[in-house]
Amino acid sequence: MPLDHYVSQVHLRHFYSPALNELMFAVRKSDRKTFCCNSKSVCRIEDGSSNAYLRRDRLIEEFLQFVLTELLEDGTVSFKIDPKFPQALGITSIIGWVSVFGNSRSEILRNEEADTPFFTSDFPVGLERGTDPRGLNRIVPLAPDLAIRICPHIRLSGQPPDLSFKTFKAKQHRLKRREVVEANRCIVRCAEDTVFYRDDFDWVVPFISKHRRYRVEGVTQRIPHGRGFLNVSTQRIISTQST
Repeated sequence: MPLDHYVSQVHLRHFYSPALNELMFAVRKSDRKTFCCNSKSVCRIEDGSSNAYLRRDRLIEEFLQFVLTELLEDGTVSFKIDPKFPQALGITSIIGWVSVFGNSRSEILRNEEADTPFFTSDFPVGLERGTDPRGLNRIVPLAPDLAIRICPHIRLSGQPPDLSFKTFKAKQHRLKRREVVEANRCIVRCAEDTVFYRDDFDWVVPFISKHRRYRVEGVTQRIPHGRGFLNVSTQRIISTQST
């Protein structure tokens, strides 16, 4: 059985520690156990990309490899969907999110605080409230000193995909220490269970322990609308202190 990685090994290798050669540090939120690992040994599930509902049960893996190759080679995304496959709607959903994120405003976040590097995790995205309460920004750590903040445009939701990314805008932002700390707080709270980091500073494990009792959950709000109600679903960081 293949061991499919749900977090890119290329991504995780950017967090390897010089002190450990081909390894990085890790902490589990569930039991606060610390350990060292490489990218190949974590974030993987047996047959995680196999799906018996598809005519070719490894089609998802083929699709992911194709998109990653295109992104690395020329920065564009191409796709081909066979309507005979029952999961076509799922694949279309992925393309829709690529279109929304690729046509939204982004910030390239530079972290020059040498003693406060970015973390990453088994859910390598941090969610934060944006200026529009209906949506959430995504902070994606790319390396200990580099991340990207994606601020999705609500108006793009439900629109036909546009993979030419004509409305994409980006700017660079050098973070202050408190902003780096806030980004790391989001990353830790959003992690499923395991947080990865490059540098084993004394403050790291206590910081992760302090913010470990949180997770990402779907939340639905029932809002009065006309003579009825409108259900609005989104993701939120939820405290698990009482669970």
